[in-house]
Amino acid sequence: MKRNKIIFSLIILLLFFFFNLRADEPKINGGVLFYDYNFFWQNSDFNSVTSDSDAYSYIHLDFHINADFGNGVSFFASIGSWGQFGQHPVWGVPADPRATMLEGYLNFDKLFGPFSVKIGKFRFLYGDGIVAFDGGEDGTLGMNIYSRSETFDIDIFYRKPFQGGGIAEVYFPGTQTSIEERGDIDYSIHVLGVYPTLKLAKDKFKISPYLFYRKNGVNKPLWLGIRVEASPNKSISAKAEYVSLSGDLNETIKYSAYAYLGGLQYTMENGVFVGANIYGFSGDDSNTEDSELYISVIDSPFANGFYQWWPGLGPAHLMTTGYGFSCIADWNPTMTNLNVFDLYAGYSTKEYSLRATYWNYSRNKLLVGQENKAMGSELSFFGTYNIRNIVTIGASIGYWMPGDYFKKDLGIGDNTSGMLGGFIFLFKSFDFKIK
Repeated sequence: MKRNKIIFSLIILLLFFFFNLRADEPKINGGVLFYDYNFFWQNSDFNSVTSDSDAYSYIHLDFHINADFGNGVSFFASIGSWGQFGQHPVWGVPADPRATMLEGYLNFDKLFGPFSVKIGKFRFLYGDGIVAFDGGEDGTLGMNIYSRSETFDIDIFYRKPFQGGGIAEVYFPGTQTSIEERGDIDYSIHVLGVYPTLKLAKDKFKISPYLFYRKNGVNKPLWLGIRVEASPNKSISAKAEYVSLSGDLNETIKYSAYAYLGGLQYTMENGVFVGANIYGFSGDDSNTEDSELYISVIDSPFANGFYQWWPGLGPAHLMTTGYGFSCIADWNPTMTNLNVFDLYAGYSTKEYSLRATYWNYSRNKLLVGQENKAMGSELSFFGTYNIRNIVTIGASIGYWMPGDYFKKDLGIGDNTSGMLGGFIFLFKSFDFKIK
């Protein structure tokens, strides 16, 4: 209750500042973002006896505006639709997604000394999204108090990605009882955190120690981590991140999990590049009372730098994850309890890019009775081409060759065969001036 009063008071204070600032005619700019992804997969169960394959389209379209009112006050809104499309005007199934507010927020630049404030619904992504990412479609409701400078950045934030109860659960006089007594109101999810970044040697080195805390009834996990990025020259770039997960899963079980990543890339002046990455997501140990399975703050996708213009690891691996989003969630068995490394090489120009990657997947922890961690390896190819400097098209295709984890521990045996997965896409965005 005290936290809600503080948030409400801050909102009232911000509105007071907003309506008392004198502004000239606002400067309004707009834009459009469109992308069309066509996904496909074959043999995702690695079993040659069964027949399983599918292909589907995923489309995003939004219209967005940004209004600058002067005096450091601006407003941004994005209205659009995204998801699996293909509704027939007569058959009517499956239903198409409808347009909604993807983002909408007010921004007050340097409202309190060096601190700015953003309030509304907006993007939620830090680093590679190993802890928090909203998926890149809809933002999340919340407030950021932040500051930016040449040597130091900081975000102090509150997010409410899920609203339990709400407008349909308003109490009537004489019926007030606690949520625990009623039992029919879902708990809201509250996320609090701080993400500072120290920038050294003119942005060549960045260090970000961070904290995320989530409260959802008795579920109270805490993420403590550190991320380091380095670009000592134009040729070399590196990153490393480690995060521990602790706190309460429920009234009796504690979290005791971790995740990490690391990457190194060397780029030559002619556009050729080579690199390697490692990733780790801890799995649950059946011999302990704690939960060692690593999950993200809001069961979110692993952005992974959008190396293939989409979240995730290899494209075949992607198509074994729920919704094809590589969410770091306990319901996503091929994205959790996982160790990964990859080696890649490619070539990039302003007009096109090509990349070939070798991936290796293995279990972090085995269940009782299992003996083989090797999930196999994937060879993938990714490329983009910018048509006439206007529209980008691309493709990401991978073939996953399963290991002994599937052949022996899951009992597929001699029927084990590889999986094909990937997508083809086109992308276009443009901006225009309204006023």
